[in-house]
Amino acid sequence: MDIQKILVVDDEEDNIIGIKETLSNENCEIVSETDPLQGLELFKKENPPLVILDLRMPELDGIEFLRRIHPASDKLFSVIILTGHGDNNDLQTCYDLGVSAFLRKPLNIIELRGMVRNLLLLEKHKRELEQHRFNLEKLVEERTKELQEAKHAAQAETQTKYELLVNMSGELRNPLTALVNLSKLLQDEIYGTISKKK
Repeated sequence: MDIQKILVVDDEEDNIIGIKETLSNENCEIVSETDPLQGLELFKKENPPLVILDLRMPELDGIEFLRRIHPASDKLFSVIILTGHGDNNDLQTCYDLGVSAFLRKPLNIIELRGMVRNLLLLEKHKRELEQHRFNLEKLVEERTKELQEAKHAAQAETQTKYELLVNMSGELRNPLTALVNLSKLLQDEIYGTISKKK
């Protein structure tokens, strides 16, 4: 089974340590940052399928962090928001920005583990589907190119055959035309009367 990365961004180191201990048996690699601005850089570098994000942080809070990473259903990552202070407005804003889940501190270990398992599985399937879609698009593109090449080859072959038939019909028509014209001249008695014996 592939090990998936989880990015944890929380300004309190103790919270990060607790999350790492809670998820130590979940077959995942946790990368973390206490500085949210550095967390943004780490997000871009690691491209994790799951982000666990504290809502209240200095310099850059969780909501602004979300606005910068743009989570959404078509993106290949999920976000869990952690907070001890969030109200319903924060909750609504987070969900509007594309957050997958919202957990209040102090964390329920069982709830965190279950949520992480489910979201990692979801993201694994999303990434597999995205790869499958990419492979199908590539296959369709290659097949379309082959069909276009075959069409051009068939058109070139048809053109060659047409030109050959035109040339052959011209060559066949010339002797026949000469015979028809000679026959007409003979019927018109241009060369004099032709007896039955002639």
